[in-house]
Amino acid sequence: MLEKLSSFDEIWTKPLWIGIFSVIISVLLYLIYVRIVGMNDFEEGLLPTILIPAIVGPICSKFIGQYVKKIKRQNQKLVELNATNKKLLSVIAHDVRSPLIQTKGFMELQFEGTLSSNENKKLGQQLLQQIDRVLELQNSLLEWANRKEGLTPVKLEIFNIEPIIKNTIQLYKEKLTKKELHIQVKDIDSMVYADKDVFGFAFRNLYHNAIKFTANGGVITIESNKSEQYFNISIEDSGIGLTNEEISKILDSSTYFSKIGTAKEKGSGFGINAVINYLKDCNGFLKIDSKPNHGSCFTICLPLKK
Repeated sequence: MLEKLSSFDEIWTKPLWIGIFSVIISVLLYLIYVRIVGMNDFEEGLLPTILIPAIVGPICSKFIGQYVKKIKRQNQKLVELNATNKKLLSVIAHDVRSPLIQTKGFMELQFEGTLSSNENKKLGQQLLQQIDRVLELQNSLLEWANRKEGLTPVKLEIFNIEPIIKNTIQLYKEKLTKKELHIQVKDIDSMVYADKDVFGFAFRNLYHNAIKFTANGGVITIESNKSEQYFNISIEDSGIGLTNEEISKILDSSTYFSKIGTAKEKGSGFGINAVINYLKDCNGFLKIDSKPNHGSCFTICLPLKK
């Protein structure tokens, strides 16, 4: 959002105000000149003294206004970029440092030979989870950076969502089996109009979150349907749910919200934040319906191609 102009800027970018101001200054200078020089025909020079600044002043104010707005936009972008960089540094420092410390500790125990077979297996599994999380974060960061720099422009096209959904389910099959989760898939043989990579990224993140926040033996349901203006792909789970306050934090694109999963899985909040921003690029949005202890339903809403 463009920063509001100050009172001073408002005056200098209004053609009427700058025209009046120019005329007043011009007349005052003319009167001083007449008094010093002493002109006989006072009215002859007064007309151009009024007309010239009255015409030139508003024209100049147009250029000044455009320049001021341009500077304001640049300043706003710098402020947003600075805030984003601070958030990214915070996310990276927290989510990369912790796994590295744990890896170091695990390797030290390995070298000392103090771990039993069960302890070695348990710590190894925890370490693998941490590495998976770092890799997931790295992929999200690379995707975000490419899109931010314009290296991966939005490419809207018509495609079938079924292969993407099935590939994602297969990708996380091991996690699904480990938590003994049941999955139901309904009406996914559908065509949508969006960026294929954006949809894939969004669905992977939302599906992974559904697994993360659903307890052992729970159910995840994937379904698509059409409303009057949008095509909707929902990922519903029987997990721990969210409060209204937590939903507001997630949908606020200026924040990174995360919480611990049912198997103590950690996250950065960066993935869901990127999903919200990427869907905006496709003229879509993310809808969340949830209640604590009653599961959540995350819906990707994409506009229908007219």
